[in-house]
Amino acid sequence: MDEAAPPPLRLKVMDGGALQLRGDLSQIRVVDGEGQPFDFGERRTVLLCRCGRSQNKPFCDSSHERAGFTSSVRVNPNDPSQGETFNG
Repeated sequence: MDEAAPPPLRLKVMDGGALQLRGDLSQIRVVDGEGQPFDFGERRTVLLCRCGRSQNKPFCDSSHERAGFTSSVRVNPNDPSQGETFNG
């Protein structure tokens, strides 16, 4: 019996908030400034701080809500430098 392929690793820029990293997190290594890796354990989803105010960096602690951080990043479908088309 064939095992199903794991879902692709996905990084989503959340409106007004964190970067959501979802999927088989063993496929990626997130390291600090000295190259030491963060341990995600068995988690399949992590939220990474984008506002810079988290007390638990690089992870999001929802400080963006108190800080009034706003951002809505959108891909320009007419700009080929913006990457592949994603349906999902």
